[in-house]
Amino acid sequence: MGGVFVTSELSVHSFIDGLAIGFGLEADFHVGIIIAFAVVCHDFTDGFRTVTIMLKSNNSLKNSLRMLFLDAITPILGVVTTIIFQLPKYYLILLLSFFAGGFLHLGASDLLPPST
Repeated sequence: MGGVFVTSELSVHSFIDGLAIGFGLEADFHVGIIIAFAVVCHDFTDGFRTVTIMLKSNNSLKNSLRMLFLDAITPILGVVTTIIFQLPKYYLILLLSFFAGGFLHLGASDLLPPST
């Protein structure tokens, strides 16, 4: 059962990525496509991470593939959620700003080399 919690968190993360795509599509088609491209590039590695964590936690290949499917489908569910529940433009602008700030923070804090 080990690894399921961690990979479930990755699936929640992927769902939020799907929400970002959907909100971007709501704001402007081109913004949504750019966000979708970034999320696809980003989530591609989540699939590797999901299977690796599951297998290293002594889960079966079958369970690992189930979690991989869950991680792959959750961004789509996030986009569908934004189609069903549409937000007013005011909240949409705030949410997109929040997502953009989160991506910038991650890029600046985790991806840039430390200064010496």
